[in-house]
Amino acid sequence: MVNCPKCTQPNDDSAMYCVACNTPLKDNAPVLPATPTRRLSIRRIVGLIGCAALFIYIAYRVMSALNALP
Repeated sequence: MVNCPKCTQPNDDSAMYCVACNTPLKDNAPVLPATPTRRLSIRRIVGLIGCAALFIYIAYRVMSALNALP
C-alpha cells in the first residue's frame, strides 16, 4: 500500500493516481487536467427564484382560501 503524499489516503501499489484526490503517486505519471467546476448560470438562478415565487404565491392563495371557509 502506498499512501498519498497530499491526502494520506492508502492506495494500491500499482495505482498511478490517488483514488481520493487524483494526485500522481509516481514520478512518471502524466498530470491530469483539473476537472471544471459547475457553476449556476443566470438562467438557472432566475428560474429557481421564479419557482420559489410561484410556490409562495400558490401557498398564499391556498391559505387565503382556507381562511375564507366558514
